[in-house]
Amino acid sequence: MRLCRPHLLDRFSEDQERHTRRKKSLEVRNQLVALNQETNVNIGINVRSKCLQQPVLHPASTSNQSVGNIVTNSSENNSNFASSLIPPELLPLEYNCESSSDEDFYNAEYFKEFLSSWVLRHKIPMVAVSEILKHLRLYPGFENLPNDCQTVMKTPRSTDIQIITPGQYCNFGLKPQLLQLLQSSSLEEKNVLRKGIQLQFNSDGIPLFKSSSQQFWPILGYVKAFTYPVFVIGLYSGKAKPEDIRQYLEPFVMELKDLMESGLIFQDFQFKILINCFTCDAPARAYILSTKGHAGYKCCTKCEIPGEYKDHRVVLCGTGYTPRTDASFRSRADEDHHTGITPLVD
Repeated sequence: MRLCRPHLLDRFSEDQERHTRRKKSLEVRNQLVALNQETNVNIGINVRSKCLQQPVLHPASTSNQSVGNIVTNSSENNSNFASSLIPPELLPLEYNCESSSDEDFYNAEYFKEFLSSWVLRHKIPMVAVSEILKHLRLYPGFENLPNDCQTVMKTPRSTDIQIITPGQYCNFGLKPQLLQLLQSSSLEEKNVLRKGIQLQFNSDGIPLFKSSSQQFWPILGYVKAFTYPVFVIGLYSGKAKPEDIRQYLEPFVMELKDLMESGLIFQDFQFKILINCFTCDAPARAYILSTKGHAGYKCCTKCEIPGEYKDHRVVLCGTGYTPRTDASFRSRADEDHHTGITPLVD
């Protein structure tokens, strides 16, 4: 069967992504092999024998030296590997050799968070992460690390699925997405966002297959600042769009309304949540607003102009008609313009 050009491009993209994953997995495996060959490897675990020689560790002392040079006797390659595994933030604020135990040397929970963000940031394959975790568990002090990458990434074991006729809906939530975004933001970005988090939203139908009517209707969010990625708030899947718009949007609207009223608390600071806009094409806009479609006689969202049927299409001719306002939309003054009550009025 002869493939068309889009199929060739898709296959090339998949092969390129697969090659990148294999390359990163090979790099991690080579690091493990190099680490295993050194018999005198010690990543900051057996430091008691040098308590009299090592000063008390502070974050400031790690800025001039690599962490590997301070806490290990291994070779230069192993020191670099250790410093990449244990950033300065993992060290306690004040480490005393006489009173501390091996388990106190690094913050295990922070190490898991660092490893989780590192995997996401560099798109490390889960197989490679599980392999390095199993190897690290062989060394004293790392026995409490999880054995599998899914534990580090906190992959949910089950997903809450809601039945929305004629399909299913999964709500990921707006608040968790914003907290994760703030967690990965720099101090400069947080200072800008403290003035208010401007949010943009989108919803539209996405066909999945050419031979099937199965489709996605995601609710997407975007923070209007810097170059933050678009995130998924909710995802609907079915053979047609949701029949009940209120059932589809209500979980999202309730959460957004609560965040706008009470704000988002992160690191003892309250971030104000603001709506910038909803970005949709004409059919999706009419759907979420529960108004007549763009081909209807009363489809105009700017004024109450009636449409006319000319040359096999509906056209809007003339000026000077009554403009639509927020009050007239909420009161549904023009009943011919509305097909129902949208939950967005809340």
